[in-house]
Amino acid sequence: MKFQFKLKGNKKIFLYVGVFICMAVFILHFLFSVLGNRLKQLDSQVRLAEADLQQVLGIQKEKDVVSARCAKYQSYLEVDYWDERRATEELLKTVEEIARKAGVVVINLSPDQAIEESREYKKYKANLRIESTLEQMLSFLHKIEQESLLIKVEQVSASPKDEEAYTIRSEIALGIAVPVS
Repeated sequence: MKFQFKLKGNKKIFLYVGVFICMAVFILHFLFSVLGNRLKQLDSQVRLAEADLQQVLGIQKEKDVVSARCAKYQSYLEVDYWDERRATEELLKTVEEIARKAGVVVINLSPDQAIEESREYKKYKANLRIESTLEQMLSFLHKIEQESLLIKVEQVSASPKDEEAYTIRSEIALGIAVPVS
């Protein structure tokens, strides 16, 4: 049994056009599916690269923070070579500079003769008397805290200078620990 179709004229053209359209749709579908899969692969690779880059950037930010902290305290790391005189001079000089920047009036700044010693460090102290407004004193204490020499405020006592209490007198005990080499 042989099947023979005899199409005439327009029907034959429609058949060829129909077969051509079906084949074109099949070929285009195949091409687009291949391209779609390739695009999905590239998209996943881009996402992985972005995640890696985010991780590297996070590490770089942490490294920058550590470097900034290290640079801030670098002068403290050099302190272990200081002798008693140099440590006391640096403490007094630094406190006086900070007081001037904070706008407080230094009445008296004197080193304490007692030096605390342990196996790890020597602690040099100074006593400070100032007159200032409350804002100036708080600014001074904040700047002392931010200082790279790691000056420690050990004791603060404040009292009003006059009845209006615009100006206060403060006595502050400060100390700096110098590592023993």
